[in-house]
Amino acid sequence: MEFLKAIIRPSYWYTHQYPVPEAWSLGLTIFFGALVLIGIVATVLSLLEKRFRKPWRTFFSKLAIWGWVMGLLGLSLLFFSVQRIWLISARGFYLIWFALAAYWLYGLLKYLVKDIPRLISEQSVRMEAGKYLPKRKK
Repeated sequence: MEFLKAIIRPSYWYTHQYPVPEAWSLGLTIFFGALVLIGIVATVLSLLEKRFRKPWRTFFSKLAIWGWVMGLLGLSLLFFSVQRIWLISARGFYLIWFALAAYWLYGLLKYLVKDIPRLISEQSVRMEAGKYLPKRKK
């Protein structure tokens, strides 16, 4: 019960104590590094023009931006935590980082589930109608 009372107070989230336990540092480094790796792979996939349709390339570019930004911000927070810079590495910033990452990921998943199938069907309808239209002369 005391822990729940402590969580409600802003002094818990913005404290002078070391916010990340030393044992968690390796796990968080791997997690944030994986986000950067997702950004690298998605960047490469978004540059493959012949392999994927335009909606998929757009999704990969959005995923790349998310991976790069969230991974580098997370690594920066972790660096400030390891260096014990309490003002920048408070627990509250990890909470803000998680909220931003979750909201941004929700938008990515919404684009993946709702928009990509719609865009692909519209693209196939345009291609079907386009084969009956006259071609440009060279």
